[in-house]
Amino acid sequence: MLCMFACLALPLQNKLLCYLLTCCVPSPYHRYMAIETEVGGIASVHNIGALSLETMPLKTSLKAEAASWKAQFANNLHKQCSEDLKAFDAYIR
Repeated sequence: MLCMFACLALPLQNKLLCYLLTCCVPSPYHRYMAIETEVGGIASVHNIGALSLETMPLKTSLKAEAASWKAQFANNLHKQCSEDLKAFDAYIR
């Protein structure tokens, strides 16, 4: 991500884009990506003494759920940024 101070050095036309890059991609999206990665790192088989647990179905479900949350968050973010951009465009005109 860009530092906010780097935005100050940019031409006026690029300041809005810089702002969007630094402020509109919040951490929940990155948290969902981290959850997907963490779940992917879980072993497919977990042995406890003589007991062997297959975790692949649970892993698949958890990864699918995290991907679904990530997609929904991205859709909500897109909708919010679209509305903000339309309001900004209306303000400029």
